[in-house]
Amino acid sequence: MNKPRIKVLLVDNRPVARREALERLRRLAPDVIVVGVPSSPADSAPLTARERQVLALLADGLANKEVGRRLGISVRTAETHRGRLSQKLALSSVAGLTKYAIRQGLTTLT
Repeated sequence: MNKPRIKVLLVDNRPVARREALERLRRLAPDVIVVGVPSSPADSAPLTARERQVLALLADGLANKEVGRRLGISVRTAETHRGRLSQKLALSSVAGLTKYAIRQGLTTLT
């Protein structure tokens, strides 16, 4: 049987790192024991302003090269931001990133 996997944790409608969510859970319910939830380097702070910019441009359909040009960064830096976004949000496709961006109000369907 497949176990459900948590892809994004939200607190007050904002994404939070797994570590922060677990800390809040432990404060609210100290008698709850959380087992089998590894923390990893991928657990990090919510998205930075630059990551939100990159995400919005990717969701609008721009390629890494265009993202770099628009933001005045190299293609490699745009690729790095995209990779970190995918890692932080546990979303491996542009479609998943786009869906997330729409839900967060970073872009709209036009």
